[in-house]
Formats: sequence, C-alpha cells, structure tokens
Amino acid sequence: MQLQDFYPIVVTEHLASCRDFYRRWFDLQVVFEASWFILLASRAGERASLAFMHPGHPSAPPGPEPFRGEGMCLEFQVADARVEHERFVRHGAPVVMPLRDEPFGQRRFGLFDPAGVWIDVVEQIEPVAGWWDRYAGPIPEAERAVPEAGRDIPKGPVAAGGIEIAAAGTVDDELVAAFGRLLPQLSPSTPAPSADALRGIVQAPANTVLVARDLRDERRIVGTLTLVVFRIPTAVRAWIEDVVVDEAARGRGVGEALSREAVRRALAHGAQTVELTSRPSRDAANRLYRRLGFAPRDTNVYRYGP
Repeated sequence: MQLQDFYPIVVTEHLASCRDFYRRWFDLQVVFEASWFILLASRAGERASLAFMHPGHPSAPPGPEPFRGEGMCLEFQVADARVEHERFVRHGAPVVMPLRDEPFGQRRFGLFDPAGVWIDVVEQIEPVAGWWDRYAGPIPEAERAVPEAGRDIPKGPVAAGGIEIAAAGTVDDELVAAFGRLLPQLSPSTPAPSADALRGIVQAPANTVLVARDLRDERRIVGTLTLVVFRIPTAVRAWIEDVVVDEAARGRGVGEALSREAVRRALAHGAQTVELTSRPSRDAANRLYRRLGFAPRDTNVYRYGP
C-alpha cells in the first residue's frame, strides 16, 4: 500500500470553531471546506492532516453521532514544548494542563479543542532512568481482555468535552448557588437546599456529591450527582441519586461523565452493584444507562409517603 495521506475525521457540530482553533494555535491550513466537511493540513514539508465533519453529513458511515471526547487524543510533537506553552498562555489559549515533565520521557501541556478532543503538545525528553524497565515484555493476558460492559470506568478527573468531575469537599457560595440553579431543572417543586442542609449532605459519611465543571467556561458547575454507598448484611450497596445537568451543557456527555465516575467510586468502595431509578419518559437518560451497562431489574419498587 502506498499511502498518500492519513488523517482522523472528528464528527462535530462545531466546524467553524474547530477550523479557527487549529488555524490559530497549530498553524494548520484549510485544504478543503464545504458546509459539512473541513480538511486541514500542516504546511508543505510537514506531515499532519485533520478533518471535521458535521453530524448531518451525507457520507455514512460513520453515523451521525458526534464525538464525545473519550478514547482518543491528538499528539502534536514539537521541538520545544516550553516555548509553545509560553506562547499559548501569553495569547490566551484555553490550556487545562500546565507544562510538566513526565517520568516516561515527555515534556507536555494539554487542552481541549472546541469538539472536546484532548490535545497533548509534547516534546520528547529523556525518561527517568529505569522507568520503562517495569513495562518490558508482552502485554499480560489479563490486560488484553475486553472489559465487561459498564466496568471500563476511566480513573482520571477530566472527562469528555472539557468537563471535569470531582467530589465536592466543602460547601461555599458557589456550590449553594449551583444547586439553586440546577435542582429546579430536576424537580421544580423541590426547594433548593440551604447552605447548612447542603453541608449535611456533603459531609454525610455514606454520601459523595460529584460536581461537573466546564473547563471552557471558567470552571462553572454544570452538573451534579449524589452517590450513596452503604453496607447491609448481604453486601455493600450503592445508589446513584439526583443526577442533573444544566440545560446549557446538555449534549456534551456531562451526565455520562458523572455516571462513570460514580460507578468507578462505588466499585472502589466494594459495592457489588450500583443501582438507580429513571422514569420511562426520560428516553435519553435510559439509553445512556443501558449503554453504560445498567440493566432493568425484575423487581417492584415501592414508595411510602405519609
């Protein structure tokens, strides 16, 4: 095979933003542009091409589903990462991970593009002596196995689309205001918790209140989920409750990122199962939970209310 070019195509609604982002920060040039497709390439003598396609494209496959930021990153290898980092920061690039030296032999910094793709800008440096020795030899058979559906939960705090997931540690004015804005979107009849009530929720030993922050919007809180892990005579159980994503941030994988982090934490605490409820009318939520590995239980759910 004699390749003429090789490039990924990212399906996204943000064609113009992606075009402008890569032209400004990585000096890529537009090779071809149409209403639903843009191809970018580096200057003559370099080897880098990248394309973006609108979900409404007529070129199936791939399908119309937009990229959600998971399972892929783009590596831009440069001669001097420190110089590039200074340039990016000086001109206001949305750098999320500051410059750092990795023991495996890279100097790098990172950011998300408008489609939610993670970008590493890297310079190859000498690794720490002996660091790679522990990884000599073939991949162990256990690591080759395909993870069980719903169990391949990422461990990092940064999830798709420039969204960061972390546990709320303290209750401040920002968190109180966020719940005041988000909770009515989940249940209009339920009053938002006061600072004292929220403090009791966050500090309860069985609870973990996860918050999602938008790294593209000054770390604004755009979603929350409460995980409850408790021990009963038969097992360690976990429940996911009160999942809500700000209307302005929907469609970016925030609910999925919150749910995946909740499952990861529940399993780390020894939970054998993770349970939740979702109204049948919430089509998108039910599709998400099934895709993450949740399955309907053949049981009755009862509620008592005085």
